[in-house]
Order: sequence, then structure tokens, then C-alpha cells
Amino acid sequence: MNIHTKGPWEARQSVRGYWFIEHQQGGEAYTLTKLDCSEADSRLIASAPKMLAALEGLLEYLHEYDLDYPEAASIFDNARAVITEATGEQS
Repeated sequence: MNIHTKGPWEARQSVRGYWFIEHQQGGEAYTLTKLDCSEADSRLIASAPKMLAALEGLLEYLHEYDLDYPEAASIFDNARAVITEATGEQS
């Protein structure tokens, strides 16, 4: 499994208009990447750790329920595929 930088991440704009994704650790801000994209894209990228945690938590919670209908299986398969892609895990 690939290890990513844990959140929270924040999107910040430089004075030159570039967007940065930063991570706070030990009172210091570390730049994860510099982006040449829109504010909306930057905020979406910055929210990735929260979205991954939410999706993993939701799947874990719903695993307790027997949702026996075709739409549920497809939704769960898609969610698992996204988690696999995001984490670099092998299915």
C-alpha cells in the first residue's frame, strides 16, 4: 500500500496566482504540491483526504447492513474501486 500524506490539506493561493496544497504538521506548513489550476480544482484536491476517510467510513458502516439489491452491489463496487485507485492498493 502506498502511504499518502494524512490530512488535513489546505488549498492556498500565492501572490502570483498559483495554488498550493499545504499540510500543517507540528506548527509548520509544508507544501505538498504547486498547481496551475482553478480554485475549485485546488479545493477539490485539498479535500481528498477527507473524502477518502468519509468513503472508507461509509463503506465500513454500510457493511453491517444486508443491502441485497443490484444497485447496492454496483455502488459498493464503484466505491471500493475508487478507494483502491486513491490508495494504490491492489484489489
